[in-house]
Amino acid sequence: MGRVTDETGKPIAAATVYVSGETSRAVLTNAQGYYVFLAVPEGQYSVKVFKRGLPRLRTNKIFVPSHITVRKDFSFGDTGEPQRQMLAKAGAPKPLPKPAEPAAPKVETSHEKPVAQPTPTAKPAPAPATEEVALASASTGEMVETTEIKGISTATITDEGLRKAAEQAEEVEKAAIATVEKDVELEGGLAAIVKKIVYPETAKNLKIEGLVVARVYVDESGNLTRIDLLKTAHELLDEEAIRVLSEEAIFKPAKAGNKDVAGALTVPIKFKIAKVTW
Repeated sequence: MGRVTDETGKPIAAATVYVSGETSRAVLTNAQGYYVFLAVPEGQYSVKVFKRGLPRLRTNKIFVPSHITVRKDFSFGDTGEPQRQMLAKAGAPKPLPKPAEPAAPKVETSHEKPVAQPTPTAKPAPAPATEEVALASASTGEMVETTEIKGISTATITDEGLRKAAEQAEEVEKAAIATVEKDVELEGGLAAIVKKIVYPETAKNLKIEGLVVARVYVDESGNLTRIDLLKTAHELLDEEAIRVLSEEAIFKPAKAGNKDVAGALTVPIKFKIAKVTW
């Protein structure tokens, strides 16, 4: 869970937050800028945030522990002052001083600038304390703040916007197993979004093709709330599938009787280069 804001701290609604790793899924922020993922399996994840007209934000790989809620807030503003990422377990006492760390080697990935990774000379003794870890955004160079909280529940969330986001996520889970008479519809059919696909230039140059199968969840008003990738391809194709479904697609809600209700729809998107230029 977390919040997405602009450079002034104002919330950004309908921003797409996409996590990929042990599972690949995306949600949209609510009117207060909050987002919530439920039941994310333990593992390593990358997180990307994007919205039309704004630069994309992304993190390095992070570890999500089992049965622990992780909060990550994102800001599209670049103040030039890096923020710290904090991993703090609930109920912990005051943070221990951070041990001195030597200069660390740089680690490069194929898509991001080198980021210095701190390497402690010795592990501190286990203690319920706060550990600081550097986590950089490739888009702005900022650090993003993460808080790890054990034992959180929707009923205990005091922030109204965050509580609403959590409640909405729970409603989406219910909609996933609900019985409807008419499924969600994609206006214009699959052809409508295929026309909107922007084939990633790198994927095109490397002749990368593949099939992405997405399960989209839509509320009773026809608003997209979540996307699960049931079948992934290359990460470049996966990200474009998420983008086109969250920014370009228009949905009609499911129906139960004569009433609009929340529902879901499976959308296969095939990426194929029409002509390969050598």
